Amino acid sequence: MHCGGGESHRTVCTRNDRFHPALPFRCTAQAPESEVRLYEGDRSLYSDCAATMYSIGHTINRQFIKLYDACYDTRIIPRPEGIQFAPYPVMSPGSARSFLTAEIYRRFNDTYGANQTYIPKRTLVINRGHLTASSDFLFDQQSRSTFKYVNAVPQFESINNGSWRLIENWVMSLRPMDSQLIVRTGAFGILQLRDDRNRLKPAYLLDDQRNPVPQWMYKRIITANRTSYVFLTHNNIFNEPPDHRFCNEVQCPNNLDLDRLPATGVTFCCDPTTFRVPANY
Repeated sequence: MHCGGGESHRTVCTRNDRFHPALPFRCTAQAPESEVRLYEGDRSLYSDCAATMYSIGHTINRQFIKLYDACYDTRIIPRPEGIQFAPYPVMSPGSARSFLTAEIYRRFNDTYGANQTYIPKRTLVINRGHLTASSDFLFDQQSRSTFKYVNAVPQFESINNGSWRLIENWVMSLRPMDSQLIVRTGAFGILQLRDDRNRLKPAYLLDDQRNPVPQWMYKRIITANRTSYVFLTHNNIFNEPPDHRFCNEVQCPNNLDLDRLPATGVTFCCDPTTFRVPANY
């Protein structure tokens, strides 16, 4: 475990399933904050990302240790001029207010009419949905690195705490002791809802078609033995999902109990070989 100022601690998991020296450790110097940098790795690994790639991690002993990568379209939420790259390079503080409950209520009133019933006043309905889950990491400082706007999309709160959380917990149960999982999470499409004149309108949390509420979220998992899983969740608590052609549906894992209710997020388990993220959807 690395702390600040070059301080570090080391422990070993013994055969009797105990750490030696025992946990927890305490840092006398504060651990370094996580950083957001432009991705500098092999771009072909993310050939499906048509936007900007970022890496999130820590600088330890002058070396950048990456925790996860993120693909983010800064054309939808542009980075303001004059703002330093770290810690939140994709959104200004003013734009970040678009996630506030009162701002979402105002935006939905402006878009769908003052009598809209999608978002009640002073009620948390849409939240910041993590792409890389905070629970994917062991230590507090690593978990905190996921609380960045480059790693968040507007997601319905009941879906975040419903099917999406069940999927995240199921992925955690797959974590091997001596190897790693490859996990890719994303969102696409724009939620369409009817206004008070029965017209379909897209849901944006900012002016100029920025910070869209995605219609779909997905998670692709590849295990160490190359077994793949894909989950596709409809981010809409008001309506059943439309027919889609993004993948061929297969039976979900036996130990993953997902319901098919819009309120908790209708989720499809996909044949990984047929799943495609549509372009310009």
